[in-house]
Amino acid sequence: MSRPFELRTDDEALTVLGELDIGTAPHFRRAVGGLLVGQEPHLVIDLSEADFVDSSGIAAIVWALFRARAAGGDIVVVDAHDTVGPAIALAGLDDLIPLRRERPTADYFIR
Repeated sequence: MSRPFELRTDDEALTVLGELDIGTAPHFRRAVGGLLVGQEPHLVIDLSEADFVDSSGIAAIVWALFRARAAGGDIVVVDAHDTVGPAIALAGLDDLIPLRRERPTADYFIR
C-alpha cells in the first residue's frame, strides 16, 4: 500500500511522497510553477519517496523541465529508483530528463 501523496520542499529540492499519477499531477504542476516563479529557475525533483509514477506523472516532470528551461533554468530528477527510472527510460525520455542517484552539489546548475 502506498503512502498518501505529499509534496515537501526545502532549500534543495521538491520531494514527492506517495504516487505521482493522474490524480496528483496537477498538484505537482502547481507546486513546480510556484517554485519557479520569482527565483532562479532551477529545481531538483527528489523521487526517493515516490511509490509510483504513471504516464501523467512523467508528463508532469517533462512539463516541469520545459517550464524551467523556458525560463533559462533546468531540473534534475534524483533517485528515480527501480520503478520510476525504468519507466522514464521505457518512455524514451532518459536522454531528455536529467537523472541522478544523489542530490547534486550546489554548483550543479552553474554552467
